[in-house]
Amino acid sequence: MKNNQVFQKINKSFLSLVAASSVFTGMLLVDNSKTLVTAETTKKQTADSDFFNKVTEQIKEAVVSDKIQDAINKKTESQNAATEENTVSGAGIFQSTLDSLNSLRAQRGLAPLTWDANLAGAAYSRAALTATSGIPANHYSTEGEVIAIGYGLGDDVIYAWLTDRNMNYGHFMWELNSSYTHVGFGLVDGVIVGHAY
Repeated sequence: MKNNQVFQKINKSFLSLVAASSVFTGMLLVDNSKTLVTAETTKKQTADSDFFNKVTEQIKEAVVSDKIQDAINKKTESQNAATEENTVSGAGIFQSTLDSLNSLRAQRGLAPLTWDANLAGAAYSRAALTATSGIPANHYSTEGEVIAIGYGLGDDVIYAWLTDRNMNYGHFMWELNSSYTHVGFGLVDGVIVGHAY
């Protein structure tokens, strides 16, 4: 059943409840204190209507929020599957990132880095760990590793690492390390990890 049809059924139920509550006379259980109070013979229809309009709006927002979250999940699943595949088959979705990094290195007179599936596999594992647990405590002492959270692939992440000064130029030095010859990237849930040697 489509979300719109579900919403319409819920909305009809609320409207029926509003109509029934406006003429209902009886006892009302308040909170969990088991204190009974007598309900008014008639209720103000406008107060009921306002309440149910607010509930209806919250339901609409929840349905829209669910649709947005589903779209994010599908994109993330697609990216995760693509990054797993690229650990074996080549740079794939990371080609723009590799090209951007090698362009930066060329501008500085450095040799290009070669894609390495083993490094990509290690980077993917670290990205998965970071996505679930945060930046690993040993990241700051891990040679040849950079992490970015919330950046896009390609120029976006390469420029972020280039201009980041919070790591005492660590990201900048990683990108322009003349001793590195190979690189691999991993992406999980918006976490990009680069490994190089």
